[in-house]
Amino acid sequence: MSIRPRVPRFLCSAVLFWGHCARRFLSARAIQRAIRRREFRMVYQPIVALDTLAFSGVEALVRWHRPGRGGVPPDRFIPVAESRGLMAELTRHILDLVARDAVSLGLGAQHRLAVNISGSYLATQAFAEDIRRFMGRLGPDRPVVVLELTERECLPDSPLVRHNMAQARALGALWSLDDFGTGHNSLACLDRFPVDHLKIDRSYIRGIGTGSIRAVVLDTLIDLARRLNLAVVSEGIETEAQAAYLRDRGVALGQGYLFAKPLEAADLAAWR
Repeated sequence: MSIRPRVPRFLCSAVLFWGHCARRFLSARAIQRAIRRREFRMVYQPIVALDTLAFSGVEALVRWHRPGRGGVPPDRFIPVAESRGLMAELTRHILDLVARDAVSLGLGAQHRLAVNISGSYLATQAFAEDIRRFMGRLGPDRPVVVLELTERECLPDSPLVRHNMAQARALGALWSLDDFGTGHNSLACLDRFPVDHLKIDRSYIRGIGTGSIRAVVLDTLIDLARRLNLAVVSEGIETEAQAAYLRDRGVALGQGYLFAKPLEAADLAAWR
């Protein structure tokens, strides 16, 4: 009878650790390579006025298709980009892609164009100039640019961040706090940074009509926004009942599969 040699536990742990690091490193390199090879593309989810269902704008969403491997979900590559310090490079590429799509989108000054911005990118010296260049490429009749701050990363409270936010606002951009209510920094962000909109996370929208605590929290968030004179945008609307509930409580704008899934720029005109 043969006896298999036992592998020391510390050696197994070391192998697993280095394997994990290698996967992250390769993923970071893959993201940079994908930027160079232009494997990323943008899709645009329509935003509608809940009272009239009139088209009000879009949210720009990034997608990654790896040739021969298929699509990579954003919830897989965005955290890697954040942890590896690539969000500035990736977001700059996204802004370039959106600017290239601008003519096909057909958005006017009465529409809004929402783009996600990470805290680490906002805290860079190049941010204000990048936004100035981006808005210039959209032209004089550009839509209202809404920069959505996500809560995945901690938003640093620094003079540079405040300066960059003020510079973007001076250029005509508005600020929105995305996924509001899901992170531990929600109220702190409201207290520290001037924003114009709150975007309520889809997890609260799913609570409508269920009698769950999320429905109670949703009402609280809507009331908070009203007291602070902030516009509210709801994402993830999937049913008529959800849309009616939000409309009855004065929520002005919404997006979700009830209205449209994210669309290619060329398909947006046909949907409208």
